Amino acid sequence: RTSAPALQAAAEGMEASALATLERFALLAEGTVELVRGEDSLELLALARATAQSALGSGDGGEGAAALLRLIRSLTTGLNAKPKPITFAKEQAPELIGELLTAACDAADGDTENCVGVDARQLVELLVVKCRPQEVYTFLLEALCGSDLLPAARVRGVDLLCTTLMAMQDSKRHMFLGSCFPALLKRSLVATISAEFMPTYIDALRNFAVAFVPDMEEDIAETDPATIVMSMVSVFLLKLLPQALPVVAPIEGLELALCGSADADAGCPTTLQGESDPKKVCSPSGIHRPGSASGSSPAKSLRLRRPCGAASGGDSRGLLPLLEEIELGDPTGDGGGDLEISPLCLSLFVLLTEMPLCWHRLQPQVLPVMLSPARRLNVLMRSCYVLVSHTDDAPDVVDLGEACTNTGSGSAGGFAARPRWVHRGLELFGRCAGPMLHLAAAHNQKAFQSLSGPLCRWHPQRTFQALLEALASTGDIEREARGALFCAVRDAMQRFAWPCRFEMYRNIIKKCRVDSIIGAVVTMFKDDWWSIVQAMSPDEDRKDLAEERARLIEILKATLSGDVQIVDGMDTLTASLNIARLVALARAPAGAFLRASLRTGIGAVANAGAIDLDALLRGVSQQIDFELRLLDASPGVGGEGLADLAARAMGEALGRSGEEAAVDLQAIK
Repeated sequence: RTSAPALQAAAEGMEASALATLERFALLAEGTVELVRGEDSLELLALARATAQSALGSGDGGEGAAALLRLIRSLTTGLNAKPKPITFAKEQAPELIGELLTAACDAADGDTENCVGVDARQLVELLVVKCRPQEVYTFLLEALCGSDLLPAARVRGVDLLCTTLMAMQDSKRHMFLGSCFPALLKRSLVATISAEFMPTYIDALRNFAVAFVPDMEEDIAETDPATIVMSMVSVFLLKLLPQALPVVAPIEGLELALCGSADADAGCPTTLQGESDPKKVCSPSGIHRPGSASGSSPAKSLRLRRPCGAASGGDSRGLLPLLEEIELGDPTGDGGGDLEISPLCLSLFVLLTEMPLCWHRLQPQVLPVMLSPARRLNVLMRSCYVLVSHTDDAPDVVDLGEACTNTGSGSAGGFAARPRWVHRGLELFGRCAGPMLHLAAAHNQKAFQSLSGPLCRWHPQRTFQALLEALASTGDIEREARGALFCAVRDAMQRFAWPCRFEMYRNIIKKCRVDSIIGAVVTMFKDDWWSIVQAMSPDEDRKDLAEERARLIEILKATLSGDVQIVDGMDTLTASLNIARLVALARAPAGAFLRASLRTGIGAVANAGAIDLDALLRGVSQQIDFELRLLDASPGVGGEGLADLAARAMGEALGRSGEEAAVDLQAIK
């Protein structure tokens, strides 16, 4: 009961399927035949693509190469047709751009024997001229964002993309660049992937972006396409850094090199405090990356500096104001969009410019900028804060004094994919920011008389807390390097006036959640505070001593009156008890005056604002008892309770063995 028209359509469909051959595609591209009714051009295109991929995958010169050569020459003939290109060839050729690029890169420059490669190269150049730029752009960008292109084909594709965009109208080009730049950053770089090829690809992307830099006039409007393009180019070049740096310059970890060793960079300061013994010095030049000599060659670093040089002059506001106002409120943000400068991009720019001789290699794109030490310190400390805020690993809290165990991330395939921004931030502080802080203090001590103001705009308390937390929770840092960096942070904090320093100590104690950091800060307070108390003359007015006593009370309240956990808070508890013991053993007359503030009920005048230290310690004792009861109530292993296991483990740590290894936890408390 099928109608005659339906039967005719079915017959035509069967005839079209029989015609779906590579030769049919070639004849259509040459204009020898035309599409018949019901013939599917997409099916023909899929067959042509499969043929090309099969020929490129086999790599031999047999039938596959002959079929690919037939395909390429038919498209070339169709595009060269007079008076105008064949429509079929003009429409289908852009969709094969990925395969054509791969075939074109099989032939080296000057190679005339590889017919497929030579003809493919000619077809690619012809395709850009004869086909619509919008279509070439669409399929070429799709190929670049995929993972099938070979490295050489990828570089050639970027050059071809530049030529295609240049063929568009100036008034429309910026609309395509708005989608092109983010795609290249998010997809093309991710698909690129080898450390050896990345520098070459970075050069290609840099040349691609710089090609669109317009000739800026003085009175050009902000809404002018030239201004928009200039802004996009600047952001694109800066955003290359987070993508490329982990591959080009990988970091395994941080370790300490002795002053004057081959690992120390020329031109860096050699000491933090002027000590003569290199083994006792926290050397900023000694903080270096294990294996950095093989991981980041000068040539590779220079490839990264080139985009920096191009980007530094791109923003209409100027780069220096952006560096001096790096966002600290949201250090891990993207800046507001795909084409907005993020704090990380600016911080990495600072990191690269602080590499040895970088300013020399950036000229003439960037001229050296003369800044006061305080202004340069602001840029460096902001960059350090942003970098250490980007944790790419799960936190692994370790003690500041303990060695860190490398969990296998130093293998060739493990660390290269990890950006390790925290390590780079700590390295930047140890090499540059720490020494610069001491220079700024010697240049203008007023910069460290306040925690804010025009000379100190980098939020010291927040920055120092971030640096200390990064030290305590970041792996792959050698024990000596961890200690040297901690000393560098401590010495930097001590450059501030004592009232400012106390404010930093108090805020870190209240806001930090890492016990080892709080304990270390309490110890720093104890050392600074006690030296000040001892320096006071017994004959001077008690007003200053009363102020120091008030500071003592604040610290003891902050550390002993809260939810102290015996496991998580041992460093804090030990440091606080050390302060209490110091005051208890202090000699008269200051000792008696200070001890009067640690008990209540002995006189309203002498004890104004005093605390009951005994009550605070009873609260800690009760907390310990509560935790011990939790251990007693918890099932253990092999019939032995958790309390017994804890007592035995503690005894073994103290050197006991056998049946008497277990200790009396109550007695120890």
